[in-house]
Amino acid sequence: MQPIWLLRPVLAPFFKKHYNLILKGNFPSPPFLLIANHTHTFDPLFISTFFKMPICWVVAKGNFNRIIIGPLFKSLKFISKQKGEPDIGTIRGILRNLKDGNVVGIFPEGSVTWDGNFQELPSGTDKLLEMVKVPIVSIRIKGGYLSNPRWANYGRKGKIILEVKQFHGKEALDFIKHNE
Repeated sequence: MQPIWLLRPVLAPFFKKHYNLILKGNFPSPPFLLIANHTHTFDPLFISTFFKMPICWVVAKGNFNRIIIGPLFKSLKFISKQKGEPDIGTIRGILRNLKDGNVVGIFPEGSVTWDGNFQELPSGTDKLLEMVKVPIVSIRIKGGYLSNPRWANYGRKGKIILEVKQFHGKEALDFIKHNE
């Protein structure tokens, strides 16, 4: 277990209370592929608060070059992804982690929504979902964008609801398509 994960017992209750996080649904036993709409910068933290084990998140490759978070992401075994183009190394990393019994997390949109609307998905996303041989857990996040819209100078109070549903295939993408 990574040393940073030891902070989870302290950080999870803080995130749940501060952001008023509500989980609707249950998670299966690992391994599984987790996909979610991307509404807020802290979406990975919101989701991770409900897990007892680390999630191997797929993260933009450029983040691995940052001074502080780069080494942190490497220590947490995050998977790098080149933005805007297909990346076979990323697919191999996802499949390897799933084979090793891990949970892999992806935000198919690639970046946080600009206007609260679900963004267009990169081509090949549905093929990846058909390729994996593990359950696909979809999380539809409601209220994340409205709690911190990009145009606002400060955050807002409200509920952030994480709705969880399990699928086997590309129909998982339809579940996460949510506009605020």
